[in-house]
Amino acid sequence: APVFAGKLTANGLDANGEKVTNVGAGTAATDAVNKGQLDALSTSSNNKTDALGNSTANNLGGGSSYDSTTGAVSSPTYTVNGNNVNNVGDAI
Repeated sequence: APVFAGKLTANGLDANGEKVTNVGAGTAATDAVNKGQLDALSTSSNNKTDALGNSTANNLGGGSSYDSTTGAVSSPTYTVNGNNVNNVGDAI
């Protein structure tokens, strides 16, 4: 049988640096969450951020692009009255 060398008190769990495994998915606001739940949230958040970045770049046009590594949307380039400008404000 496994030996537990940590301690559980009213202040929390001291597992002596060991992992707590087989933790069920939290469902209530006061429940703990497990790594699987955090990974799913991270993936969902990254997907939504990437979709927003790509949508922003596509709607700006002018060669704008989104870099998913840095989260940056590059400046577009518009030609207005023969001059190149790099933002919507200067273009209108």
